[in-house]
Amino acid sequence: SSDQQGRGPVIALAVLSENIRFASGVAAYGLVLLQSEYKGDATIGMAREIVSGALSFDPGDYRSALAALMEKASTIK
Repeated sequence: SSDQQGRGPVIALAVLSENIRFASGVAAYGLVLLQSEYKGDATIGMAREIVSGALSFDPGDYRSALAALMEKASTIK
């Protein structure tokens, strides 16, 4: 189904692969940090939650390191 703002189909994150969820969280984080007009409803907290939910495949611990960095960055005021 399409949302009412014409952004295209809305897809639940749960049906996406873990790699796509992780990439989506990273992209959202970058867009929010850049204060991009394309960030939509994304927030730092939302991006952190998406990334944190996509950590089961992390052979080099890079995903976990990013999640930890995002958590630390959220405490900076």
